[in-house]
Amino acid sequence: MKNKLKKDLIKNESGQSLVEFALILPILIILLSMVVDVWRVYDTKLLLQSVASECAIHLAEKDDVHKLRNRETELKESLNKLIDEQYGNRLDKNKRDIKVTLKDKTEEKFVYRTDKNSNYYKNGTNGYQYTKEIVKKYVDASITVNYDVDFWMPLTSFFYGSSKAEVSSEITTRLSEGDENAR
Repeated sequence: MKNKLKKDLIKNESGQSLVEFALILPILIILLSMVVDVWRVYDTKLLLQSVASECAIHLAEKDDVHKLRNRETELKESLNKLIDEQYGNRLDKNKRDIKVTLKDKTEEKFVYRTDKNSNYYKNGTNGYQYTKEIVKKYVDASITVNYDVDFWMPLTSFFYGSSKAEVSSEITTRLSEGDENAR
Protein backbone atom coordinates (compact mmCIF):
# COMPACT_ATOMS: atom_id res chain seq x y z
CA MET A 1 0.00 0.00 0.00
CA LYS A 2 2.81 2.38 0.87
CA ASN A 3 4.61 1.66 -2.37
CA LYS A 4 1.44 2.36 -4.34
CA LEU A 5 0.95 5.69 -2.51
CA LYS A 6 4.55 6.74 -3.29
CA LYS A 7 4.10 5.84 -6.94
CA ASP A 8 0.86 7.84 -7.11
CA LEU A 9 2.47 10.93 -5.55
CA ILE A 10 5.43 10.78 -7.90
CA LYS A 11 3.20 10.35 -10.93
CA ASN A 12 0.84 13.09 -9.78
CA GLU A 13 3.53 15.85 -9.68
CA SER A 14 1.15 18.09 -7.77
CA GLY A 15 3.83 20.43 -6.35
CA GLN A 16 6.01 20.80 -9.42
CA SER A 17 4.49 24.06 -10.67
CA LEU A 18 4.86 25.61 -7.21
CA VAL A 19 8.55 24.67 -7.08
CA GLU A 20 9.15 26.01 -10.60
CA PHE A 21 7.45 29.28 -9.69
CA ALA A 22 9.59 29.55 -6.54
CA LEU A 23 12.71 29.09 -8.68
CA ILE A 24 11.66 31.64 -11.34
CA LEU A 25 10.34 34.33 -8.95
CA PRO A 26 13.75 35.81 -7.95
CA ILE A 27 14.75 36.08 -11.61
CA LEU A 28 11.49 37.87 -12.42
CA ILE A 29 11.99 40.29 -9.53
CA ILE A 30 15.52 41.09 -10.70
CA LEU A 31 14.40 41.70 -14.27
CA LEU A 32 11.44 43.89 -13.28
CA SER A 33 13.48 45.96 -10.85
CA MET A 34 16.15 46.57 -13.46
CA VAL A 35 13.55 47.56 -16.06
CA VAL A 36 12.14 50.21 -13.71
CA ASP A 37 15.55 51.75 -13.02
CA VAL A 38 16.73 51.54 -16.64
CA TRP A 39 13.55 53.33 -17.69
CA ARG A 40 14.23 56.08 -15.11
CA VAL A 41 17.76 56.57 -16.48
CA TYR A 42 16.46 56.65 -20.06
CA ASP A 43 13.70 59.12 -19.15
CA THR A 44 16.24 61.36 -17.43
CA LYS A 45 18.48 61.26 -20.52
CA LEU A 46 15.57 62.43 -22.70
CA LEU A 47 14.72 65.14 -20.20
CA LEU A 48 18.33 66.37 -20.08
CA GLN A 49 18.40 66.64 -23.87
CA SER A 50 15.33 68.83 -23.66
CA VAL A 51 16.92 70.92 -20.88
CA ALA A 52 20.12 71.43 -22.89
CA SER A 53 18.09 72.50 -25.95
CA GLU A 54 16.07 74.92 -23.83
CA CYS A 55 19.31 76.43 -22.46
CA ALA A 56 20.69 76.79 -25.99
CA ILE A 57 17.55 78.66 -27.06
CA HIS A 58 17.89 80.89 -24.00
CA LEU A 59 21.49 81.69 -24.96
CA ALA A 60 20.56 82.39 -28.58
CA GLU A 61 17.96 84.94 -27.48
CA LYS A 62 20.52 87.01 -25.56
CA ASP A 63 21.32 90.34 -27.19
CA ASP A 64 24.92 90.69 -26.05
CA VAL A 65 26.42 87.32 -26.87
CA HIS A 66 29.96 88.69 -27.23
CA LYS A 67 29.87 89.84 -23.58
CA LEU A 68 29.02 86.37 -22.22
CA ARG A 69 32.61 85.16 -22.04
CA ASN A 70 33.46 87.05 -18.85
CA ARG A 71 30.11 86.41 -17.16
CA GLU A 72 29.96 82.61 -17.11
CA THR A 73 28.96 82.44 -13.42
CA GLU A 74 26.09 84.85 -13.98
CA LEU A 75 25.12 82.91 -17.09
CA LYS A 76 25.13 79.62 -15.15
CA GLU A 77 22.84 81.13 -12.49
CA SER A 78 20.50 82.38 -15.20
CA LEU A 79 20.33 78.94 -16.81
CA ASN A 80 19.75 77.26 -13.43
CA LYS A 81 16.87 79.65 -12.80
CA LEU A 82 15.43 78.79 -16.22
CA ILE A 83 15.70 75.06 -15.48
CA ASP A 84 14.01 75.54 -12.10
CA GLU A 85 11.12 77.37 -13.74
CA GLN A 86 10.68 74.88 -16.59
CA TYR A 87 11.65 71.54 -15.01
CA GLY A 88 11.80 72.19 -11.26
CA ASN A 89 9.44 69.40 -10.30
CA ARG A 90 11.40 66.78 -12.28
CA LEU A 91 15.04 67.73 -11.70
CA ASP A 92 16.45 68.18 -8.21
CA LYS A 93 18.73 71.21 -7.95
CA ASN A 94 21.20 69.38 -5.69
CA LYS A 95 21.75 66.54 -8.18
CA ARG A 96 22.11 68.76 -11.24
CA ASP A 97 25.21 70.42 -12.68
CA ILE A 98 25.36 72.67 -15.72
CA LYS A 99 28.48 73.76 -17.58
CA VAL A 100 28.68 76.36 -20.36
CA THR A 101 31.79 76.51 -22.54
CA LEU A 102 32.23 79.33 -25.05
CA LYS A 103 34.61 78.51 -27.86
CA ASP A 104 36.62 80.87 -30.06
CA LYS A 105 34.98 83.32 -32.42
CA THR A 106 34.59 82.25 -36.04
CA GLU A 107 33.75 84.28 -39.12
CA GLU A 108 32.01 83.27 -42.34
CA LYS A 109 31.63 85.27 -45.52
CA PHE A 110 28.43 85.12 -47.52
CA VAL A 111 28.06 86.64 -50.99
CA TYR A 112 24.55 87.57 -52.02
CA ARG A 113 23.59 88.50 -55.56
CA THR A 114 20.60 90.67 -56.38
CA ASP A 115 18.62 91.46 -59.47
CA LYS A 116 17.18 94.87 -60.35
CA ASN A 117 14.24 94.26 -57.95
CA SER A 118 16.64 93.65 -55.03
CA ASN A 119 15.73 89.96 -54.79
CA TYR A 120 18.57 88.10 -53.08
CA TYR A 121 20.17 84.96 -54.47
CA LYS A 122 22.77 83.08 -52.51
CA ASN A 123 24.42 81.29 -55.44
CA GLY A 124 24.84 82.19 -59.08
CA THR A 125 21.35 82.60 -60.52
CA ASN A 126 20.80 84.09 -63.94
CA GLY A 127 19.83 87.74 -64.00
CA TYR A 128 21.74 89.07 -61.00
CA GLN A 129 23.27 92.52 -61.30
CA TYR A 130 24.66 93.44 -57.88
CA THR A 131 26.65 91.56 -55.28
CA LYS A 132 26.77 92.12 -51.54
CA GLU A 133 29.25 90.47 -49.22
CA ILE A 134 28.26 89.93 -45.59
CA VAL A 135 30.63 88.75 -42.87
CA LYS A 136 28.92 86.96 -40.00
CA LYS A 137 30.63 86.38 -36.68
CA TYR A 138 29.75 83.41 -34.51
CA VAL A 139 30.64 81.93 -31.16
CA ASP A 140 30.06 78.23 -30.59
CA ALA A 141 28.61 77.55 -27.14
CA SER A 142 28.61 74.08 -25.65
CA ILE A 143 26.12 73.35 -22.87
CA THR A 144 26.54 70.22 -20.75
CA VAL A 145 23.93 69.19 -18.18
CA ASN A 146 24.79 66.40 -15.71
CA TYR A 147 22.33 64.72 -13.35
CA ASP A 148 22.63 61.91 -10.80
CA VAL A 149 19.78 59.39 -10.93
CA ASP A 150 19.26 57.39 -7.74
CA PHE A 151 18.23 53.78 -8.20
CA TRP A 152 14.97 52.82 -6.52
CA MET A 153 15.49 49.07 -6.53
CA PRO A 154 18.29 47.65 -4.37
CA LEU A 155 19.00 44.81 -6.79
CA THR A 156 19.82 47.27 -9.56
CA SER A 157 22.29 49.02 -7.25
CA PHE A 158 23.86 45.64 -6.51
CA PHE A 159 24.32 44.72 -10.18
CA TYR A 160 25.33 48.23 -11.29
CA GLY A 161 27.84 48.58 -8.46
CA SER A 162 26.63 52.00 -7.33
CA SER A 163 23.49 53.48 -5.86
CA LYS A 164 23.23 56.10 -8.61
CA ALA A 165 23.99 56.64 -12.27
CA GLU A 166 25.37 59.86 -13.74
CA VAL A 167 23.47 60.90 -16.86
CA SER A 168 24.62 63.77 -19.07
CA SER A 169 23.58 65.55 -22.22
CA GLU A 170 25.56 68.01 -24.30
CA ILE A 171 24.46 70.35 -27.05
CA THR A 172 26.52 72.80 -29.07
CA THR A 173 24.89 75.81 -30.64
CA ARG A 174 26.17 78.64 -32.79
CA LEU A 175 25.50 82.10 -31.40
CA SER A 176 25.73 85.06 -33.77
CA GLU A 177 27.32 88.39 -32.92
CA GLY A 178 26.95 91.87 -34.30
CA ASP A 179 24.21 94.06 -35.73
CA GLU A 180 24.03 92.56 -39.21
CA ASN A 181 23.73 88.99 -38.03
CA ALA A 182 20.35 87.42 -38.38
CA ARG A 183 19.13 85.41 -35.43
